Amino acid sequence: MQIRNFLILGSSILALLPAAFAQGFYVDGGYAATSLELEFEDDDAAAESLDLDFGAIGGHAGYDFTPYFGVEGEVIIGVKDKSFITVGVSDDDESVIETENIDVSLNSIFGVYAKANLPLGEQFNAFARVGYAVGELEASSDLDGSENEKGTEEGVAFGVGATFDFTQQIYARGDYTRYDFGEADTDAFMAGVGFRF
Repeated sequence: MQIRNFLILGSSILALLPAAFAQGFYVDGGYAATSLELEFEDDDAAAESLDLDFGAIGGHAGYDFTPYFGVEGEVIIGVKDKSFITVGVSDDDESVIETENIDVSLNSIFGVYAKANLPLGEQFNAFARVGYAVGELEASSDLDGSENEKGTEEGVAFGVGATFDFTQQIYARGDYTRYDFGEADTDAFMAGVGFRF
């Protein structure tokens, strides 16, 4: 009899676990305006920097263990390339000027974060997060014989944001994130909508 009761209790707990776990789970997605400061060295070994702006779509999936602490993952995919033109002087003849058209694209950013929440009422919540992210850039040139070049950067990412609840399940989200990618530091402003399970 005790074994039967134990099995019934155990089955009931196992049946309730997925529902209990899902109560803190959320997903959201939206548009991200990203700004990248690319540092490089020119032919004279002098430090140069180039500011590029990209359009991207992104999303988060996370879990809030308590009203004050959670974890989340992030995916950002670039959707708008940035083109620019560089003008140089040929080594063979200083009177000949070469013009090179270069396309730079943000392929992706993947990140994982720990998130601290600060509820500011029934509908409004502010948060700060810190984690680790990996980003990939790709560049191509219109000069003959050139090939696409991909570069991967990784580093610490941190930022702040807020959510506003329309209902218990549907919310709006906005956030700012700084990606410390070394020679390709990136800022991202994202706005979107989400759903809590």
